[in-house]
Amino acid sequence: DYGIAFDAFLRAFEPASQLTYLPSVARLDRLWTESHVAADAPLVSAAQLAQLGPGDLMACRLEPHPAARWAWFDEEPIYSIWHRNRPGAYSASAQEELAWQGEGALITRPDATVQWQAAGRADCAFLDACAAGQSLGIAAEHAHQADPLSDLTVVLARLLSAGAISNLAVSPILGEET
Repeated sequence: DYGIAFDAFLRAFEPASQLTYLPSVARLDRLWTESHVAADAPLVSAAQLAQLGPGDLMACRLEPHPAARWAWFDEEPIYSIWHRNRPGAYSASAQEELAWQGEGALITRPDATVQWQAAGRADCAFLDACAAGQSLGIAAEHAHQADPLSDLTVVLARLLSAGAISNLAVSPILGEET
């Protein structure tokens, strides 16, 4: 449980009150720790999804991998701040001014190595819906509502490639025989 309440501590810590981004950076660091110690599970592949017919595809449920963690931060570039402060993250872009806007993060652990990448609103909304047990069709609607310009095929490809999905459950469509 290392760091589980550190973000709450920082929110209440008056000397750090000017650093409004700090609790969210601590939260993201905690998500890295959770990903690192989470259970292993097989990954779902694009080939598995491609085998489904359109009705089954939209009705299937995708389960986030036990090591997948994601978060959307509405007002601050939390992912960029956190990423720039990771060991070995130095680059020329790290010297550029940050765009002070909301960002998301996706942390996964394929092949026993924790990896991270920026995540859009649609990515986070899609994973939130999957974690809530919603069908791919409903998750796609949530992604579209979060970012109307998002392309579901790009979102899904990015999440599959990152190792964020571990289970595929196909349920019969209501009214059809099994």
